[in-house]
Parts: sequence; C-alpha cells; structure tokens
Amino acid sequence: MNRILGTAFQQAYVVRDLEPLMRRFIDTFNVGPFIHIQGSPPLDFFYRGQRTAPKFTVAYTYIGEVQVEIIQPLNDAPSPYRDFLASRSKGGIQHMGFWPDDVPAAHRHLEAQGLKRCFEIKMASGDVVYYDPPDGMGTMIEIAAKGPARAQLYAELHRLANTWDGRDPIRRYTTMGDFAKASGITPMW
Repeated sequence: MNRILGTAFQQAYVVRDLEPLMRRFIDTFNVGPFIHIQGSPPLDFFYRGQRTAPKFTVAYTYIGEVQVEIIQPLNDAPSPYRDFLASRSKGGIQHMGFWPDDVPAAHRHLEAQGLKRCFEIKMASGDVVYYDPPDGMGTMIEIAAKGPARAQLYAELHRLANTWDGRDPIRRYTTMGDFAKASGITPMW
C-alpha cells in the first residue's frame, strides 16, 4: 500500500469489444465470474473541464487482490476511453485505480507532481478522478473515494471471485444498481 495514494486496487482495460477479453481472462487466468454491467450509470461526467455524456459497458472480476475492470465505450462522446482507443486501436490497460484513505492528500500529491486532472465522475458515494499519465507511463491514474457503499460493492465482487467454482463465468446486469440489489447491497446510485 502506498502511504499517500492508498491501495492500488485496480487495472482497467479499455477495448472496442469486452466479450473477447473477458473470455481471454477466464480461459488464460481461470478467473471469474465477470460481473458485466450493460448500462451506463446516470452520473455527471466532466472531461478536460467540459460536461460530457459517455456511454459504456463495463465488466469486473478479481485476480487475487487486484480488481480487473474492462470498459467498452458505446458512443463517441469525449472521454478518456474514446481518446485511448484512438491512440491504441487494439486497446489495453488505460488506468490504474488507487483507493486512498485521505483523498484530498492524494489529489494534492499528484498535482504537486505536475499531473493534471482530466476526467471526473461525480457520484453520491464519492467522486472518481482520473489524472493524465505521468511521463513515460502511458497509463492514467484513477483516485476513487472510499465510502461504505463502494467498499461493500467491491467486497462482494471480491468475494464472488474468490469463491468462484467455474460455473456461470459471465453474469449480466442492466445496471450496477441491479447487481447491488441482487447482492443485498444499497445501490451507489
């Protein structure tokens, strides 16, 4: 755990089609189940200071303690996902997610290093902020606010992955709220 940025909990991939990548993770690493959220959440998004309305589908699983997130953009609204695919047509790891105990301190630290906020997702459960990649890294940094709803949701995703018996490798839900309700968790939005 990084003393300032907190736990590095997530590797996020952005691809044009998440189905083949989910299958590759399942077959290659024997991980699952993937929780596939088919609809974009009704949230406020800001990219490079401008309001935007990206639509995407996303899937989650864990490899050990690391959450794997796969994002597939569904429209051409300005977003880091759209721009990532424009620069890397085959996709790949787009960001690393951190979960700091002190979110304002994490933001101050990254900004003191000269990193710029580029994407913000406003959520009742705590904002998510992406920073442009540090020189030489090519991967954005995500800071996700810790909160009880997010902690419950991620704990359930982790539990499912750690107890997976190989059956039902992809579980689909229309929204994250639907997954939360099915899991007995108060939805984050």
